[in-house]
Amino acid sequence: PVQSLGHVTSSYWSVSLGKSIALGLVKNGRELIGQTVYAPVESKTIKAQITVPIFFDPENLRRDGLE
Repeated sequence: PVQSLGHVTSSYWSVSLGKSIALGLVKNGRELIGQTVYAPVESKTIKAQITVPIFFDPENLRRDGLE
């Protein structure tokens, strides 16, 4: 059996990326940043990458139009 590392808490369609994104809780997630995990969804398995919690504009350059 495959061991569960966590679970998806929400998923959305990203207009800016043109694909689905999801948020989840992963055991020791900060230690796994950059690694690939696989999530079972209905009748298929989806490949996902663990990223830092702030994945859009981490330098805060777009705030208040400061691009």
